[in-house]
Amino acid sequence: MLYLIIAALGVGLDQLVKAFIRAELAIGQTMPFLPGILRLTHYENSGAAFSLLSGGGARWALAILSLGFVIAGSVVLWKKYLPHRFARWALAAIV
Repeated sequence: MLYLIIAALGVGLDQLVKAFIRAELAIGQTMPFLPGILRLTHYENSGAAFSLLSGGGARWALAILSLGFVIAGSVVLWKKYLPHRFARWALAAIV
């Protein structure tokens, strides 16, 4: 159960950061997050890595595929199919 909570917190934090970036920065705009170390820049990618499958129909396919992986990973964590604790932490991070 702890692993599912960690995965859910990760997804929630990801969505909060994305909402903040959309609200505060125009596309292409940059702001310092940790000055001298890390900057946030607003870019949009409608596809997978490097804009692969960025067409309209492919976007829905990617969303459904991603949702399927999240559900499958959550079931594996819930049913405790992975015997090693490190593997469960890794899967929670991936989800």
